[in-house]
Amino acid sequence: AATIAAMAGLRAAIDDSAIVITGEGRLDPTSFTGKVVGQVVSDAAGRARIALVAGSVAVDLPAGSDEVISLTDLAGSSAAAIDNPARWLAVAGERLAERFSRG
Repeated sequence: AATIAAMAGLRAAIDDSAIVITGEGRLDPTSFTGKVVGQVVSDAAGRARIALVAGSVAVDLPAGSDEVISLTDLAGSSAAAIDNPARWLAVAGERLAERFSRG
């Protein structure tokens, strides 16, 4: 993830951002051990606000992060989240817009 982040110019993109949103299917402790989510959180820490969106969340809010949203929690079940992910991603986006527009 570090090599890809460097090749893609992730840090420069973060420097031009007020908020960074990242995520994956299941956010768990392994998400922060060499995976993209961990790299994004690490690179953005102290440089931009951080939000994570995941299908399910099995870890506490990582240090430096401002918000974590679980699509499973929003939908009420993993089956409902899987059945209509576009809907629940839109709801997550609305929640993040509300959260970050307040400051």
